[in-house]
This record gives sequence, structure tokens and C-alpha cells, in this order.
Amino acid sequence: MHTNFGSIDWVIVVGYLSLSIIIGIYANKHVRKLKDYIVAGRGLGLWLAIATFTGTEFGLVTVMYQAEAGYGRGFSQFFPMILMLAGPVVCGLTGFVVYRLRATGVMTVPEFYEKRYNKPVRFLGGIILAISGIINMGLFLKMGSRFVIVVLGFQEGSGALATVMCALLAIVLFYTCLGGMVSVVLTDFMQFLVLSVGAGIITWFCISEVSWAGMFEALQTKFIGTTTPDAGLNPFTNPEMGWAYALWAVIGAVLSFPLWMPVTQRALSTVNPKTAQRLLGWSIIPSIARAVLPITWGVAAFAFFAAQPDSMDALRAVAGENNPDTYATPAIIAHLLPTGILGFVVAGMLAAFMSTHDSYLLSWAAVITQDIVGPLAPHGLKDRTRIWLTRAGIIAIGIFVLLWGLWFEPPSRVFDYMFLTAQAYAAGAAACIIGGLYWKRASCTGAVLGLLGGLSSFAVLIDWKTVSNFKWVKTSHIGLGSIFLAFFLMVLGSLLFPDKKQRTVGKDGSIIMAEAEGGR
Repeated sequence: MHTNFGSIDWVIVVGYLSLSIIIGIYANKHVRKLKDYIVAGRGLGLWLAIATFTGTEFGLVTVMYQAEAGYGRGFSQFFPMILMLAGPVVCGLTGFVVYRLRATGVMTVPEFYEKRYNKPVRFLGGIILAISGIINMGLFLKMGSRFVIVVLGFQEGSGALATVMCALLAIVLFYTCLGGMVSVVLTDFMQFLVLSVGAGIITWFCISEVSWAGMFEALQTKFIGTTTPDAGLNPFTNPEMGWAYALWAVIGAVLSFPLWMPVTQRALSTVNPKTAQRLLGWSIIPSIARAVLPITWGVAAFAFFAAQPDSMDALRAVAGENNPDTYATPAIIAHLLPTGILGFVVAGMLAAFMSTHDSYLLSWAAVITQDIVGPLAPHGLKDRTRIWLTRAGIIAIGIFVLLWGLWFEPPSRVFDYMFLTAQAYAAGAAACIIGGLYWKRASCTGAVLGLLGGLSSFAVLIDWKTVSNFKWVKTSHIGLGSIFLAFFLMVLGSLLFPDKKQRTVGKDGSIIMAEAEGGR
């Protein structure tokens, strides 16, 4: 594939990456306590929180998996993303979960488990959260690096993928380990600005090259003779989607959105519970952008290649044995954008890459330190020890993500893989936290069973198309089933095995303990 990436683009990208490293060194001077490292001293105001939220959630992996879905599903992919906006709408209007959770003063989700239930629940919840989160981000590095190698003009099997993965990971690990959440917030704000401009540039070039009419025409042509003619425009006739997929999108978004740790950590870093609620409400704007723009780029990429069939051979050469859907969008970005502008846009995409990685690495490492290792220490751990343990966790997770990305290729679309591996934690967490915040009879046993029930989402790692008698299983079935199972087990366990003392959470975040009626 032809790329316009030239010498001036290298200067822009290297300069930007160097600036990120300098920020990490600067941020390290402002880390004095554990609260500084994990939640930035709880000093985030609304607008800075929104900027850093956008920088985190509009990641390069988001660009890649949404663009892949747009290329393969067309504008039908807009439908589940619109339904998923129910998450920020409900949380922003009502304060559902996030207000009370922030009021408790916890720094991680599993910390709440101990306050409301007991230490074993926190330990189990920390393990599940860490496993789910780390596997969820297992493809972040790989997908982001694929974008880079396509833009630079390399092929998948040339060895460039592993080289780029190692280089990008080294930069992220450096400044995240140094400055923690302070470094994350500072770089996220800068990355938010660069990313916003870069995304606008890509959108303008894609629409100018292809046009909206060209996109719709290509989608209508694509599906003729293969399935229903409007499958690229109608999600209910698209074989990958349907009513079950829509239902899963709504329920999963409302339950999972306020509890996904990188999102929750932003809320827990705000100055007060009301700001946390407003943050999740305003997040609807970046949530729309992170869906609409990459999906549009993916559809534009399909229209571009549909109009030039000969170019598909070059795209398949880049992809090798992998699905070419993943490579199409970065290929047209590299082809359409002129030298100089391309370098700025790649810097923006790398900004998106780093802002997601730093937040996720810090989130999972903090959970391991605070909720798995910390509770095992008989006399507790000092702040400085916890900071160094968190840094060690960041490095260990980075190495795992590198190895997982080099080895694993998802059996489903990357979008579905991301949503379901996140739900392996979020389904159980939703049952435990919603029950713990709003239902006084939620018990420790119920919490444990609910957490374990959510693990059924890991069924997404299986290629069900190759399993006899289960070829009908879709990602939406797995998603809805895991949510139902987690809540069913939570309620059943709480009713059958009530706690002797009931703990309830007040609106001010206080934990109130009382003798349970009919308790054991």
C-alpha cells in the first residue's frame, strides 16, 4: 500500500513522543502520596476530568476496532453504539452507582467490596477485575501497532509488528511508572487536544474522497448476493447483530459503564460526588465521537476499496493471513493524507494509543497492589511501598500484554471481544455493587457467587462456529447470559445465605451496620 509518511512526519512524531517522556519526568516530582499516584490527589475538576476521560476512552484501539466494525458491518454498527449511550445518560441524570460510590471515598472498586461485604470478597473481586481488565487490554498494543506498521508501509509478517509493539510499550511504561495518575492526567489533556484536531482532519479527508453518497452506494452494493441487501444499513437484518444484540447493548451499557475501572477511576479522582455524576453525564459527547468518527472512517475505507477492486490485492498482502477489515482504515489514512499532515495525525493517533494504555495499566496495577497484595500484608503497606509495587505491576502487565498480543487472534470481531472481556468483570461487579448500594439484604455469599457468575463472559474466547451443536451461539447470547447469571446468583446467594449483620450504604457514602432480620 502506498503511504505518504515522509521525513517531516518522522520529526513530528518523534518530537511528540519525546514531549510525553519529558512530562513523565516532570510528573514524578509531584507524586508524594499514594493518593497522588492513583487518583491524582482527588483534585480533578469537571472539565479536566472530561478531557482526560476523552483521552483515555478515545484510544487507538477504539479507532481500530470501531473502524473494523464499520468496514465489516457498515452503518449498522451505529445502532448498538447509540443504544450504549444509555449508560452515560442514566448515570448523568440520576447519579446511578457513581454518586454513592464516589461518596464512600474508595480509590478502587474492590475496595468497596471490603467496606460493604468483607475482605475475602475484596480479594476475589480484585483478582477477577485484574484478570478481566488485563485480558481486555491484551489486544490494545497489537491493534495500535498494526495501525503504525500500515501507515509506515510495512507488512504484518515482516517482523515490524513486534518491533513497533516493543517500542510503543517502552514509552508508555516509562512515563506511566514515573508519574502515575498525575502523569496520566497531564498527558491525557495534551493528547485530547492533539487527538481532537487529528480526528477532524481524518474525517474531512475521508468524506472529501468518498462522499456520503458513495458510502451508502457501496454498502448497498456490498451485501447484494451475500445476504439481505440492506444489512449494511439495517442492524436487524445484519447476521452479526439483531434484537438480542440490541438488548445486550442497552443492558450492558447501563450496568457496565459506571463500573469499568478506567472510567470509574476518573470518577473517583474528582473533587466530589456531584462532579463525578456530572462527568459521566457529559461523557456522552466523547462517547458519541469515539463511535461515530471511526465507524465512518471504516465505511469510507470500504467504499474506497469497493471503488478500486485492484487495490484489495495490496490490502490483503499487508494483512497476510489476518482479516483485511482491520487494516483497511489505516491504509486509506496513509494514502489520502498528505505528508506533514499525516505526521500530525499519526501523532494524534499515538496520543490516543498512549492515553488509553497509561490509564489502563495504572488501573489494573493499582487493583493488584491495593486489593490483592495489600490485604495480604499482616501489618499493611506504606504508601511508598505501594507506589513501587504499583510500578512493578505496570511493568508486569505491559509484558503480558506484549506476549498476549503476539500470540492471540480473537475468534470474533475485536469490538465484541473488548465488550465481553470487560463484562467478565463488570457483570459480576454490577451485581455486587448495585446490590451493595441499593439492597440491604445483599450478602457476602451472594457477592462471591455474583462475581463468579460474571466470568461466564470469557466464553467469547471460544470460537463457537467450530463447536458442534453450538454453532448458533453469538456474542450477544454470551453477553446477556452472563449478566443474567451474575444477578441471579447474587440474589439467590443473598437469600439463601444472609449475613448476620447487614451493611447498608447511605447517600453520604457512610456504611451502616445493623442486625439482619432472620440472619444466621
